[in-house]
Amino acid sequence: ALQWRYLEISQRFADLKGEAASRAVLSKIYQRLGDKRAAIEELDILRNVAEHAGEIITAADACLDLAVLTYQEDEVEAAKLLEGYYQLSRRAADRGRQGSAAVLIGLASGRTMMHHVAKVFEEGRGIYELLKWKDAPLIEGLHDDV
Repeated sequence: ALQWRYLEISQRFADLKGEAASRAVLSKIYQRLGDKRAAIEELDILRNVAEHAGEIITAADACLDLAVLTYQEDEVEAAKLLEGYYQLSRRAADRGRQGSAAVLIGLASGRTMMHHVAKVFEEGRGIYELLKWKDAPLIEGLHDDV
């Protein structure tokens, strides 16, 4: 009986992981087709399914993608999603994602920078581009003094 239950649970996790993978693909397809609303719906489901399946990094990445897609309609929600990205990255013990999330939250704090943060990610440039952008005024100021 215990082995049967273990097999049922294992199958359920496999099903959830498969659903998470399918939803990730669907979300990317909708984004490419320009159906932002459908992509957001798929990513939201993906985030929940992935977290329940124990795919914490996939859930974290879905939070980040959701933040990028939702910032124009709701900057407060986008900031919450960035916080979710940080918390899930922390749960997954992924120090790289956790550090990136902390920088993103810092840059987007007050939500005045959310547009810039999302634009950099939409263009596929990533965290290092944000760090270069963040430090540019400081570096330029140092050169002015020399």
